[in-house]
Amino acid sequence: MSWYYVESGQQQGPVEESQLHQLAREGRIQGDTLVWKNGMPDWQPYRAIAPAPAPPVVPTPTTAAATGHVKCASCGNPFPPSEVVSVDGKMVCATCKPGFLQRMQEGAPVSTAPASTTLTPQEIINGPIPVDIGTCFNRALALLKADPVTIIGGVILVGIAGFFVAFILGIIPVVGPVLAPFLSGIFSGGLFLLVIKKIRGQSPPLSEGFSGFGPRAFELSMAGAIQQCVSILLGILGAAIAIVSLLSTDVGGALALVYLGVTLLCVPLMIYVQTIFLFGVPLVIDKGMKTMPAVMLSMKVVHKKFFSFFVFTIVAGLLMMAGVIACIVGLVVTVPLGFTMLTYLYNDIFAELAPGAEAV
Repeated sequence: MSWYYVESGQQQGPVEESQLHQLAREGRIQGDTLVWKNGMPDWQPYRAIAPAPAPPVVPTPTTAAATGHVKCASCGNPFPPSEVVSVDGKMVCATCKPGFLQRMQEGAPVSTAPASTTLTPQEIINGPIPVDIGTCFNRALALLKADPVTIIGGVILVGIAGFFVAFILGIIPVVGPVLAPFLSGIFSGGLFLLVIKKIRGQSPPLSEGFSGFGPRAFELSMAGAIQQCVSILLGILGAAIAIVSLLSTDVGGALALVYLGVTLLCVPLMIYVQTIFLFGVPLVIDKGMKTMPAVMLSMKVVHKKFFSFFVFTIVAGLLMMAGVIACIVGLVVTVPLGFTMLTYLYNDIFAELAPGAEAV
């Protein structure tokens, strides 16, 4: 039986019923697309005549990660890695790819299969780990344009609050500097959750940016402290060695070179620490993990593609600092943009991780 449908304001068809449903699976026909066939009194939305959807495919040890299969982001079915391609940071099968690409080019919402949250940490580690600077940047920029109030407003509010707290702590001797690293995880955790929810299609209030001051506050403070304290200690070590080498007048040339080498080594070590612990805080606030399992999972995932993660964090960091060149005002855009890039990276990797997962 022949069907007709409306695409871009134009009547298309005729197509057979099986072709019509295939177009729907590819994303060219949506639930509100008007369709018609002989015998119908008027055009109707496709959802009114669509067959009942099949139950979603849930990755299990026999259907997904354990067999090395990857779930298509559009239809939700598992496929061997050789039969899917990465499109805008999402793994899409060959059947869904044409419609997926067309929807993206038209700027229309792309239908994706709901993300399951059933994967274990080990399945995340063993599975594909997408690290794509370009797609994360493009999606972050699009999200920033679509809702600047939430993204920019959230970063500004949390940033101002964090700066004010840091300023107050700076006045308090001894105790202030000790507490500062612990509070960093709480502030960044709330900001991560705000942007994560926005990425996943929710409409979080700006107050979500302060959700770190909740039940997960202690775990967040510990995750933040691990990342910050190790970096601070490395920085202090490098500075101390540099000062000693400058003050020691009897240091020979060879020993001076050793001092210089150790000092310079502290810089990449600080970057290394910031990179491997990158996902500890968002795993705690988003997945409800304990501090150490979250930090260990972050380390193991990053180590699989360390150089890619290293380049990603450098690019995001330079982007954030680029606002300084733009007379400070640019920070209002570049910092939220860089942070959103990092959050997209986290979501691409860990969205399907089961909440509360602990064993790594």
